[in-house]
Amino acid sequence: MDKGIVYGLFAAAGLAVYFLLMRMLGLHDEYWLRVFNIVIVGTGLYMLLNNHIRRDHSRIGYLGSLGLGIRYTLTAVGVFILFLALYVNVIDKGFMEELQDATIWGTTITPGLAVMGLLIEGVVSGMILTFVMMQFFKGYLSRQDDE
Repeated sequence: MDKGIVYGLFAAAGLAVYFLLMRMLGLHDEYWLRVFNIVIVGTGLYMLLNNHIRRDHSRIGYLGSLGLGIRYTLTAVGVFILFLALYVNVIDKGFMEELQDATIWGTTITPGLAVMGLLIEGVVSGMILTFVMMQFFKGYLSRQDDE
């Protein structure tokens, strides 16, 4: 199986565990804690790229590694969105109402709007993280090409 998908599944599991922990502690409405989602996604992405480029000495190059990071991001975000859809429709049907009451968006939040917001936020932040980390690993890829 593709490494990006495997690592993405682990990242999605980490995001789900973090969400459930925040929910159990009653901190789910503290929006600033969402910054730790980036830490979870960023840590998994670094581990993926480090493992793929440095340890395995992959020769797929910059664009291939960038694509690997994008597959990771799409997998992590997609699976996490599926988890949240299951959560709000089966486990805690009142969560959408709580989210609506605490909204900072100033509009009615529908499940579709929530999914779009999560999708955009997750994919954009993941792609930015991928691009930034690839700048770090680009020097290593250049040294591999010289060998």
